[in-house]
Amino acid sequence: RTSNKQATSNKQASLREEIGTMGALGTIFTCGTAAALVFSVAIGLFLSGVPRQLGFFTIMPGLLEGHGLYGLVPAFIDGVPWGYTFDDLSKVRLDGQNALVTGANAGIGFSLSRHLAKQGATVYMACRNVPKCAAASAKIEGHTVPLTMDTSSLASVRAFAEDFLPRVDTLDMLYLNAGTGAPYLNEDGSLGTSVDGIEHVFATNYVGHHLLYQLVAAKVAASPVARIVLTSSASHYDSYPYGVATSLEQLNGASGGMKPYGQSKLAQVLWAQELTRQLGDDATIFVNSFHPGAAASEIWSKNHLLPIFIRDFIESVKDDVMWSCDEGALTGLYLGVHVGLVDTNVRGKYFHPQSHAMVPAKATFDEELQKRVWEFSDQLTK
Repeated sequence: RTSNKQATSNKQASLREEIGTMGALGTIFTCGTAAALVFSVAIGLFLSGVPRQLGFFTIMPGLLEGHGLYGLVPAFIDGVPWGYTFDDLSKVRLDGQNALVTGANAGIGFSLSRHLAKQGATVYMACRNVPKCAAASAKIEGHTVPLTMDTSSLASVRAFAEDFLPRVDTLDMLYLNAGTGAPYLNEDGSLGTSVDGIEHVFATNYVGHHLLYQLVAAKVAASPVARIVLTSSASHYDSYPYGVATSLEQLNGASGGMKPYGQSKLAQVLWAQELTRQLGDDATIFVNSFHPGAAASEIWSKNHLLPIFIRDFIESVKDDVMWSCDEGALTGLYLGVHVGLVDTNVRGKYFHPQSHAMVPAKATFDEELQKRVWEFSDQLTK
């Protein structure tokens, strides 16, 4: 009897445990389904344009003013006049001027190249992939010259300069645009590096461009009014606590995720400010950086840190909710071609769509950090 009672008790306990487990799973499933339903409805309304028609997003500019999300997508600056428009751009002629755009075969770089050529500039399109660069150049009306450069390789940057320098007397516009997003990791979990032993994202987005400027600086200085524009990102607000690494050990030994990308973009803003300070207030070279916003480019599908279903989702909605690549490039075009830059002394600044000046991350105001990052960049490119 005692044995039977114990068995019965065990069965009842087991049954209670199963019921409890099923109840918990049922609750999770119900909550998950509800959350998914709410999310789907919200996305559906967002994409249908209903919130914008009802004026929902007109409060966003005020809420986000001064925040890194300002101008991220068109809806976030609903009702705000653009600081620069395509109509403004159409009135500018760039005949006789030379422009160099890195990462020019796709996305923001291609849009920059196309509009610069349309306004009369001779555009040198620097790309890593030779066939893609040639194909992109062929699609553009105007004078474009496809050239090869991989900014992650210092040898490639130097080889490019040897080819490019004899072609021009002056370089009026330098667009430091080429870049990569997520870092890759080695088998031991450490950050992947370039052929030069430099963390790959930092090498591609920043170090290669630092060397490129050093190599073409004389041509830039020879221009009556030169403009240097760096394609940065609001991700620069989210770097490491120390801002930007100033030693190879610190750079290559850091954690992964998206911090390496944010660090490279912060380095670009610091670089623009440091070069501006070095050149002086009366220089005829104007250096600025900008965030193109969330633009419907290929970068989303290439970000391996995002789960595939997230990438697929972004690909399916990006044309409806993000800036087009042309719109993403417009602020960069403003900083490269606008004749008012001289009159208003726009230099060492950081901008968001559409051509709105922003206060960059606190670290960018650290002049000592600016100097140390520049010195570190010189060391890496010797």
